[in-house]
Amino acid sequence: MVGAGAVGALLTRFLEVTKANEVTYYVRKGRKATLTRVKLLDARSGELHVRERPLAIEPHQVLPAADTVILAVRADQLDEALDVVARIPFEARIASASAGMDDLQRIRARFPGRPVVQIMPMFKAYPDGDAIKWWNPPFARTIITWEGDDAAKPFADELAKDLSAGGLASKALRSVGRARDAVLAAGMPLLAALELAGWDFGAWSNDAELRGLASAGVREGVGAVAPNLGRLFGLAPKVVLSTVLKAAPRMAGKDLLDMWRVHGPKIAGQTRQLLDALIVRGDQRASATGTLKELRRRLG
Repeated sequence: MVGAGAVGALLTRFLEVTKANEVTYYVRKGRKATLTRVKLLDARSGELHVRERPLAIEPHQVLPAADTVILAVRADQLDEALDVVARIPFEARIASASAGMDDLQRIRARFPGRPVVQIMPMFKAYPDGDAIKWWNPPFARTIITWEGDDAAKPFADELAKDLSAGGLASKALRSVGRARDAVLAAGMPLLAALELAGWDFGAWSNDAELRGLASAGVREGVGAVAPNLGRLFGLAPKVVLSTVLKAAPRMAGKDLLDMWRVHGPKIAGQTRQLLDALIVRGDQRASATGTLKELRRRLG
């Protein structure tokens, strides 16, 4: 498990319920000494799960001959994580839980012939004190997709089965098409605007200009990756989208707002990288990108 953050910790927890799965964290230098236990708090049930002395290795150590590598890293950390994969003395299967829009293409290009799948976590999680607070929205299933590479289907099926057996409802799918990219494309302008508001949801709600930029950015972002869906968004008046965004913090719930206050600043690099990718895609399609570029300029 490359990454011992919230996503990596949750996936490890559910996978290790299956006794045949022994998970080792790959962590940055100096992290192993502080990773003496992993505490996971279910925000809905209040149940606290504690994993004492998890297995962990650091960059200077010899990597084990693992049969599977899961990349639980930010999109802007993917290349560094792939360097780790290259050091493993075994042609391991690879699953990416990163939010990058072109993860599978990049991984398959670097490691041709290997089974590679995408994990789309549907749970929410963030550090809360010395624990990771998490919850799974009702009826939500984490998705594992092999995106057209049928040779990777057994791997996706195995991951979905083990995660579900561990208590995380999961489903393997052949493809999600452009749906995942569209969700990411809609989310990046919102995160950019929220960062510009200082992660203050009150300031977000009261700043009509910022909400307007976010609304226009959502249209442009979706249009850059899924033109038909972008045109559908374009039918909605900007004032309607802005009004929805104004009300969103009141409807989101405290746990979700707290999550973004903590998690948002941690993924600032990823937000910028994905905005850059959206702008490139939009320019390639000759679709509108002016608002995306303004949000990116303001982020610096």
